[in-house]
Amino acid sequence: MKKNCYKWLEKQGKSSSQPKSRGGETLITVSGDVAYCTGHDETCLHVSREDTEWVVDTAASYHVTPHRSYFTEYKAGDLGTVKMGNSSSSGISGIGDIKVKTSTGSTITLKDVRHVPDLRLNLLSVVSLDKQEFANHFSKGTWKLSKGVLTIARGHICGTLYKTHLKICTDSLNIAEEASQDLWHQRLGHVSEKGLTSLIKKKLINADMNAALGSCNHCLVGKQHRLSFNTTSTKRSELLSLIHSDVCGPMEVESLGGSR
Repeated sequence: MKKNCYKWLEKQGKSSSQPKSRGGETLITVSGDVAYCTGHDETCLHVSREDTEWVVDTAASYHVTPHRSYFTEYKAGDLGTVKMGNSSSSGISGIGDIKVKTSTGSTITLKDVRHVPDLRLNLLSVVSLDKQEFANHFSKGTWKLSKGVLTIARGHICGTLYKTHLKICTDSLNIAEEASQDLWHQRLGHVSEKGLTSLIKKKLINADMNAALGSCNHCLVGKQHRLSFNTTSTKRSELLSLIHSDVCGPMEVESLGGSR
């Protein structure tokens, strides 16, 4: 272990062909025109995290995550490799956008996020945020992301790293099923089956013409006839002594007073 430790080699006055750390930071070189991916302690790079904790990285050239499920838009491809300070390399499997909700309630989209399955850490690039016209403020152990007078996100220092928590937003898709004849029957005020067939032929509604209209309890009850009241030959001479009204009930839903 000692022969691979840059600090030990430095104390022994020996040179190493490996890249040296700067100010306690472990450099990660990337193939292509990207110089560094992150600048954090090597021990932090190998901590497996499955939550939505993100490291605010001032040295990262782009956002990085190992989680494929975070992406709302994704394009797979061989986009090069990421080489860390311990000489291990990880391939970039894809690129895309991630929609997140911050602790302040704001929703933003992280653009051009790299998918690196072996990195095991979520990196939030200050450079990429700056390109999206966000302002980063670091002061007294806190980090604030703002746009104009609006505070978008906040974070705090944890050890030697600034961290923030983001909630991953996943878009939901509601699939509308084709409306049946029964549904159109209810929508159109309990229209008759003949009326529905006519509307379908005229292509005014989208439903299966060959499907039979099911039994409608509301129509059955509404079209039933009540038994007639017995007739009487007695004449009423006083006002309101005989009242004619529609009769209904018992009602299915009980009133607040308990009546039906």
